[in-house]
Amino acid sequence: MRVLLVMVLAPIFTGQVSVEEPLSQPDARLVREFLRNGDAQLALAEVASRRGQHIPVRSFAVLMLEERGRMQQELRAFGAERGVAGTSPAPVKPPLLGLRGEQVDWSFVTAALPAVEEDVQRLARALTSADHPWLRRFAEDALPVLRKHADHAWRIGNSLREGGTGAITSDSPPPSNVTVGEENRESPAKATP
Repeated sequence: MRVLLVMVLAPIFTGQVSVEEPLSQPDARLVREFLRNGDAQLALAEVASRRGQHIPVRSFAVLMLEERGRMQQELRAFGAERGVAGTSPAPVKPPLLGLRGEQVDWSFVTAALPAVEEDVQRLARALTSADHPWLRRFAEDALPVLRKHADHAWRIGNSLREGGTGAITSDSPPPSNVTVGEENRESPAKATP
């Protein structure tokens, strides 16, 4: 009896058998792409939080580190439990390392906006196309946060482009009739400071 019990449980204790059901290939790809993009965003935000010139840029970078960092941890654990390769944090060399002050601010915001918008589009598709119900719930919870990040990046970028400090005040109107990803919204990345 003991021998049989050891033979049955040994693969579980040695990690040879996955307790969770593996993800479909499209779901596994979603997890890997979201994590890879998020790791790059977090590397940029880390530099911007320390080297950015303007307080709103540094504050936004810290916000991204906290909120996106939580998303990354949650999704990384989910993917690892299901055997998704590539869920370990990849070393990312942020392109901002040689920059200082306003250069960091501008580079961070113009890099963050398209990356966040890409994730918004990725998760919007996942709401209906993800096979695993947990991923659909994750997308539903993460989308409002990512949309907020895209909105912040867009507003800060426009303020910087107009010679401001990147400040977003409570009386700053949001972009009128614009949602993330619309063709008619001019990205701050298209203009140079």
